[in-house]
Amino acid sequence: MSNMLSIREIFGDLIILRDLEFRGRKFPGHAELHQSVGLPKEVVPRKSEMSYAKIVDVMLSNMASDGAKAIVYVGDTYMNDGRVVWNLTSQDNRWILGFLCRENTSQPAVDFLLGNIILSNRWSSIWKLARGIRSACIELGPSLVGLFDLDQTVYAAKGRNDEALKRARLEAVHSIIHRAVGEALYDYEKVERLYREFDQDRYHSLTGDNQDFVVVLTLAGVLGLYDVDEVRNKMLESDCSMLSIVAGMRMTLEKRGARTQLRNVWEFIREVYFNLGADDRTPCKSFRKEEYATTAKRMSRSCEENNTIKRGFDPSEDIGLTRPVVDFIDFLKKGGATVVALSDRPVESTEPNQVLDEGGVSLLDIQMTLYGDSVRETLESFTQ
Repeated sequence: MSNMLSIREIFGDLIILRDLEFRGRKFPGHAELHQSVGLPKEVVPRKSEMSYAKIVDVMLSNMASDGAKAIVYVGDTYMNDGRVVWNLTSQDNRWILGFLCRENTSQPAVDFLLGNIILSNRWSSIWKLARGIRSACIELGPSLVGLFDLDQTVYAAKGRNDEALKRARLEAVHSIIHRAVGEALYDYEKVERLYREFDQDRYHSLTGDNQDFVVVLTLAGVLGLYDVDEVRNKMLESDCSMLSIVAGMRMTLEKRGARTQLRNVWEFIREVYFNLGADDRTPCKSFRKEEYATTAKRMSRSCEENNTIKRGFDPSEDIGLTRPVVDFIDFLKKGGATVVALSDRPVESTEPNQVLDEGGVSLLDIQMTLYGDSVRETLESFTQ
């Protein structure tokens, strides 16, 4: 296997982003299946919602020639990825086993089974999914489907290589907020401190692990509209939502005369408020375009145009593929199983239409360096 691969080289057209559509349009997605789960066409659910699992369930049934009789799921977040596993489990009686990891090498290697999810602090423990498959007498083949999150799983693994992805996002956040508030109100250290605060798991019940909302909360903190304690207190309210927070920001800004004095801030909040009102789960379009550019740079910065290594791979600066996860994907593919990328990443920050129309490249086609220790030999022992 090559030391550099792209997401499309790994998954082909079986890549599903936030719009819940296959990139190759080979199989029906949300646009054709939404009625089967009782959703209007314009409402695309997020990973943590039951309707998301219902649509994915139908998509897999249509895709697998023999039906998706068994599923393994690999991700990093307990709230979003864990919910997908639990919600898919509730759909029918098919066998499902999940693996969620946040690497922490400062602690002893440990993993435990919570229901049908393996929680681990080492990505190299992913081989235990193969052991679970064997123990359950599940055959490797087309009726076994592997679902893989992308961000902080297949690449930029959480706890191992995710700092590079965070820095890419943070670059985009700085650019957007600097442009919005102007030089006089821009404070680099304050932006970074607020972003890293609101990007934590403890805020997922409000943000839904959505970077658009992390940006909004960061901007609110920079402008003094909501500080950290006020956001935490708001989260205790039964009717708290990002729409209510953005509406509050909009009202306060209007009272301050932001239409004229902070025009860029006003335009940004108006964009977010309008898109949220239309139930658009990716309301910060300008941020996502910037995020695409900063992420693409860190995915490809370790190689020349001819794909030869220019310098050593730096896991804190360069976004790389997670070798143990890619090894497990290869293990499934060699056994005839179907592998699907199931990501909540927006199309707008992955392959923006404007960028592609101008001859740019999709993030899915950028080759990245494989990073980490291989588990190939361990996985091969389960095929003997």
